[in-house]
Amino acid sequence: MLLYRAVPAITGYNRVLDNLGKVANTGIELTLRTKNLVGKHFKWESTLNFAANQNKIVDIYGDQKDDVGNRWFIGKPVSVIYDYNKIGVWQVGEAVVDQDPTAKPGDLKFQDVNGSKTITADDRIVLGQTTPKWIGGLTNTFHYKDFHLNIFIQTAQGMMKNNNLINFADQGGRQNLPSVINYWTSTNGGTDFPSVAYNNTRRYLYPTDASYTRIKDVTLSYTMPQPILEKLHLGGLSLYVSGRNLATFTKWIGWDPEADYDATLGTQSNNYPLVRTYVIGANITLK
Repeated sequence: MLLYRAVPAITGYNRVLDNLGKVANTGIELTLRTKNLVGKHFKWESTLNFAANQNKIVDIYGDQKDDVGNRWFIGKPVSVIYDYNKIGVWQVGEAVVDQDPTAKPGDLKFQDVNGSKTITADDRIVLGQTTPKWIGGLTNTFHYKDFHLNIFIQTAQGMMKNNNLINFADQGGRQNLPSVINYWTSTNGGTDFPSVAYNNTRRYLYPTDASYTRIKDVTLSYTMPQPILEKLHLGGLSLYVSGRNLATFTKWIGWDPEADYDATLGTQSNNYPLVRTYVIGANITLK
């Protein structure tokens, strides 16, 4: 593995490229093309792509030990989410003294993984991986006489990313955010999000399921018949209307679950929303 390794800042650098350890990669990739229906005027074809590729670290420094600082763990994928396991939000009247003495109603509640009855950094665990466990794509093409309809749907499943949108706050620790983030209050008693006054002293990064399914492209086209082309003195003419990024189905809160992931910072980069586009055009061939 050729990876960036964190080094003490006193060296003048934050990280260096290093040839480290061993990694094992396994997976499967499939493509299936079918002709579902073939008639005199109507035809339906499909193309299905599926890929499930996994990697795991076999060794890092030759000692079979994890590198917690770089979030590299033996037997786990190269890029993982390593954080506290959120199990809810502290509610009014709950006894928080034993497990989390500084907690108050509206603060996040974390799992005591090691059974020490106190939440410490040792309670962090590997929650998921930042790369999809599997990806897929389905293209359906319909032909009816001179009309053609192409629909492409893509999906990526089983990946997790830190959602800094939920934790993004101003200097007062508060910020107006989308209404879908139903922050805890003493009246609603929500268990998914903390109070807006929550002080995130543990630097929890809000890992979130980033799986999605997207209608990526839909194109409807019409090819002018040859007799009409002869009358117009054209070699070819096709008209089309196309839409891209029409809809995304996901539990992710924010602009785009497909945004790049920075494993060093634990946040998204280049997180600019996808642009939904519509195109109307014509392809003309002159004689």
